Amino acid sequence: MLTSDQAKVITEVYRRFLDSEHQREWDDLDEQLEMSEWLNTEELTKEAEILMMNHKDAKPRCKLNHAEKDCFVPVIIEAVSHILSLYHETGYMSPRNKYVLQYYLALTGTGFIVLD
Repeated sequence: MLTSDQAKVITEVYRRFLDSEHQREWDDLDEQLEMSEWLNTEELTKEAEILMMNHKDAKPRCKLNHAEKDCFVPVIIEAVSHILSLYHETGYMSPRNKYVLQYYLALTGTGFIVLD
């Protein structure tokens, strides 16, 4: 099970993703999200695990040029890690957690998350 701190991280990422969806027009990110809807839970977790392996060996950041302390990508990576651990522990993927994983794949697929 998740600790309260882990649950807070996931909730923060989920809310931020939802907020950003309402503040922009249809773009490549939406195309990526739509494509990820075709993945079943097992495929989605495998894709996220592969990306996490690449991101853990490097220093992921967003493509924006701002201070490292202002970058939200490390929080996203932390949330994804908690979600994957919870899924392996319980075998259950909530719709909220699935959405976070889909958004993570979409951000990486569109080049928003990059590696240093």
